[in-house]
Amino acid sequence: MPFANGTPSHDQLGLIFGALDAAAFQQCFIAWTQALSGAIAGVVAVDGKTLRRSFDRAGKKGTVHMVSAWSSAQKLTLGMRAVDEKSNEITAIPELLDLLAIKGADYVLRLKSNQGGLHEDVALLFSEQMANDFKNIRISTATDTDAGHGRIQSRQVFATDDIDWLKQRHDWAGLRSIVMVLCTRETDTGKSTERRFYIASLPADAEKLGAAIRQHWGVENSLHWMLDVNFCDDAAASARKTPRQTHRPQAYHPQRPAQGAREG
Repeated sequence: MPFANGTPSHDQLGLIFGALDAAAFQQCFIAWTQALSGAIAGVVAVDGKTLRRSFDRAGKKGTVHMVSAWSSAQKLTLGMRAVDEKSNEITAIPELLDLLAIKGADYVLRLKSNQGGLHEDVALLFSEQMANDFKNIRISTATDTDAGHGRIQSRQVFATDDIDWLKQRHDWAGLRSIVMVLCTRETDTGKSTERRFYIASLPADAEKLGAAIRQHWGVENSLHWMLDVNFCDDAAASARKTPRQTHRPQAYHPQRPAQGAREG
């Protein structure tokens, strides 16, 4: 397209994007990406990312937190939602899934320490049973190892559906199994171990659950890595709110994984 006065400037483009109806643009973009990718299948990874320099000191506003839905099979960002505080991520997830018309899907959710009693109960069960060699519960296990980027990483996955007691203590819809992933990483500087805990609406099949969890890491290793390294997302200060920056978190856009992205 010819431009009589040259290519529009950053601020001119910002005014154009700022004039768009964000909600209407969302719907059009979702329809376009779904037309390109077809029916959503496989693992859809949902994760949040904080834009570290997006705080607004003058306006006394905190950093912007983005929640993204990432198709692990298609390597495509299906949608994004912005929330004011990271604690609002839980409420943003169902809104995002509703926009993408994802209904009746199974879930695998990582537990974190801020989830209180549920995290504590699951962690305690696995700690006690691991010390007893899992003699008192039904257990499914799987192991995989990979090497790269100067490290060797192994993952042991433990899954059990022997959780009637847990369902009585915690009313979580569709809960069928709980999972522990024991991650061991070896580098030239030493060895470290981390335990991660999950709840799932899927049967206690350690191999399948481990594969789903591994695919979820694609949102970190491909999408977030690309935004940080290629687009300098964390370095983008937004204290000066332009129309483009105001609407940017509501936009939907496809992303392809970066070459050389690190694996989790």
